[in-house]
Amino acid sequence: SAFRRALLVEFHVLYAHAPTTLSLNVAQHTTEVSFGFGMLPGSEQGLAGDGVVFRILGEKNVGERVEVLFEKHLDPAHKSSDIGYHTGKASFTPGQYKRLIFETNNGPVGNTSYDQSYWSDVVLQ
Repeated sequence: SAFRRALLVEFHVLYAHAPTTLSLNVAQHTTEVSFGFGMLPGSEQGLAGDGVVFRILGEKNVGERVEVLFEKHLDPAHKSSDIGYHTGKASFTPGQYKRLIFETNNGPVGNTSYDQSYWSDVVLQ
């Protein structure tokens, strides 16, 4: 199982150390995805790191061009407000996407040190 128990984390997470790509098929009636995301405790100690870029992409047809629905760069070692659990939401029209792609990527410098990132509480509505 991709779910794991992490020290000092009191909820289930899908561990996605950057770079990682995950995908979910979307039902035709779906119009919104809400989710949690963040970096595991201790990531803020990685002063050599450059954080993680969290991105959700919408794919109309498998293998075709994707559209960015959500993007956020967290760098808890250099920005204290990036520490902890964060939430996000993206809305779209019914049938617009067949698949959602969840990506975690290296920060702008391309450093993967301390990129202990996760997704959680993903809900399609």
